[in-house]
Amino acid sequence: MLGDTRDSTAMVPYSYSATELQVGGRCKCNGHASRCLLDPQGHLICDCRHGTEGPDCSRCKPFYCDRPWQRATAREAHACLACSCNGHARRCRFNMELYRLSGRRSGGVCLNCRHNTAGRHCHYCREGFYRDLGRALSDRRACRACDCHPVGAAGKTCNQTTGQCPCKDGVTGLTCNRCAPGFQQSRSPVAPCVKTPVPGPTEESSPVEPQDCDLHCKPARGSYRISLKKFCRKDYGRLP
Repeated sequence: MLGDTRDSTAMVPYSYSATELQVGGRCKCNGHASRCLLDPQGHLICDCRHGTEGPDCSRCKPFYCDRPWQRATAREAHACLACSCNGHARRCRFNMELYRLSGRRSGGVCLNCRHNTAGRHCHYCREGFYRDLGRALSDRRACRACDCHPVGAAGKTCNQTTGQCPCKDGVTGLTCNRCAPGFQQSRSPVAPCVKTPVPGPTEESSPVEPQDCDLHCKPARGSYRISLKKFCRKDYGRLP
C-alpha cells in the first residue's frame, strides 16, 4: 500500500501516464441558445438565437435594436426585435427615451432611409416627393417626385398626400403646368399667366345715341349715287 513503511518498495516514487484526458464544460448563453459550438480556436461559443449574438449571446445583433437586450427567462424569451423600417433602411439605433415614451414597446430609430423616404421608421416621403397610394409603403417606388413646374409653381415641395404643387396666381394643374380658365400665358417668369383681356364695347352691344350729321360732315356739293348694298346693313331696312 502507498505509505506502508513495512514494505521496502513503498518508499519508491510512483509514476503515472495519461493517455487520454477529457475536460468537460458548459456555455453561459443567457438563455438565448440551446447548444454550444467550437470556434476555430477551439473555444466553446453559444449558438445564439432570439436576434442575439456574441460568445455568450450578451448583445443584440445589428438592426435588432427595437428594444434593449435582456436575459431570457423560463417564461419569456426576451428576444431582440428588428427595427421597423418598412424595407427602406439597413441600419438602426436604439433610443431609450423613445422606448420609454412608447410604453417600453419600441425604441428603434432607422438610419439612412433609402428610396426617397424619411422619418423614424422611413414611413413618409422626403421633401420634394409624395406618397403613391397605389403602392405598398414597403415598395421601392412608394414615393414619387413632385415634378413641380419650374415657372408655374411657387415652390418645389408638393402636398405629400395628393402631390399637388403650390401654383402661382392664374396657374393650375397638379404640377402647375397650365393656365387656369380666364387666364392666358405671358412671357413673364414671375407672372406666367395673366387675366385674359375683356373685349371693349361694340355698336351692337352698346348703342350710341344718334347725332346730327351736320355737326361732323360738310355739306356735299353736286349729286352722288349711293349703293344701298354697300351702305345698308342687314339689321336695317331700306327706305321705300
